Amino acid sequence: MRQSNLWAIFLLLFFIILPVQNTSAQETYNIYTLEYFKRSVENLMAGEYEKAIENSSMVIRRDATSSVAYTIRARAYYELGRYTNCINDCNQALNLDRHNTSALLLRASAYVETGNLNRAVLDWQTILRIDPDNTEAIRNLELAALQTQ
Repeated sequence: MRQSNLWAIFLLLFFIILPVQNTSAQETYNIYTLEYFKRSVENLMAGEYEKAIENSSMVIRRDATSSVAYTIRARAYYELGRYTNCINDCNQALNLDRHNTSALLLRASAYVETGNLNRAVLDWQTILRIDPDNTEAIRNLELAALQTQ
């Protein structure tokens, strides 16, 4: 490669690309993580569950402390009928944030799908200790009580 081409690449990099970003390496890393997070939510809402799994997995690789990313991926697994994966991700989310009622509700639903009503009931009871007015947990506990009669 000729020296003039190298110089042109250098100028492009340092005077055009980097000033546009105007961020530190960590800020750039966070921006990309947020972009993957945004995509995972969009994919989930659009019913593109495999893409949601891919994008939320990228968030988790970049930030393994994101309870929400695990919950998003768990929802995608749930929608695909991959209940064991869903439960595992809900467990991860709850290890990071034990008050994550979305993960508790989702895990309870996955437990129901796998025939483990007793564990689902425990999750709904936990939700009501966190949020006594959670109508979904109340309704599901009432339905579970009717099924066991």
